[in-house]
Amino acid sequence: MLAEFNLNRITSTQEGKMILTGIVAAFLGVMIGKKFLHKTTMKTIQYITGGLLILVGIFLTTGLI
Repeated sequence: MLAEFNLNRITSTQEGKMILTGIVAAFLGVMIGKKFLHKTTMKTIQYITGGLLILVGIFLTTGLI
């Protein structure tokens, strides 16, 4: 027997809301990335990733996150 898909039951819990938000964010990220990523070089992506990792490291060190 197949379980019935019920959006209200999924979003009634905090975990369900987080999962649904993650799914929507992933979908939007793919759509935006598909539109703009072909214009970006791999070197640029490496610089952005490195910069964001350093930024997260600084935030973790200072206790902001």
